Amino acid sequence: MGEIKNYIRLDKGVKISREITILNYKINKAIVLLSQRLMREPTKKEIAEYLEIDEYYIDEALCSLNPIKSLDEVVDDSISLYEVIPSTTSDYDQLIMLNDSLEKLTSEEKGIIEMRYFLDRTQSETATYFNMNQTRVSRKEQKILEKLRNSLSA
Repeated sequence: MGEIKNYIRLDKGVKISREITILNYKINKAIVLLSQRLMREPTKKEIAEYLEIDEYYIDEALCSLNPIKSLDEVVDDSISLYEVIPSTTSDYDQLIMLNDSLEKLTSEEKGIIEMRYFLDRTQSETATYFNMNQTRVSRKEQKILEKLRNSLSA
């Protein structure tokens, strides 16, 4: 009998820890008991107080019961969930190389790149900050970008 229960527990799309499964069982028992006692559906706070645990753990356990959605599921007319969720994969080697290349820049070059691309400042605002004209910032920026491209392609 234990092997059958173990197979059923492990035969899921996403593995849920045994602690969460046990907590879900306790929550369901508490809901039934408190519903009878209160004559209404208990709140999460009431369940948490009854089980003497934080509400966060109740939310976490109840979320584990949600069905798994397919990435091919259509969300809006002909758009699939896969097309809506942004990609989290990145080329980490490229990011490491870019970070190394940025470290090799002079402090002025780093400052220009930071203001232009990280702080989203205009060339005029950057020029004012560095006490130079906009044309000079533009030329320096182009040289820095070329330096970074060459560094990344090497």
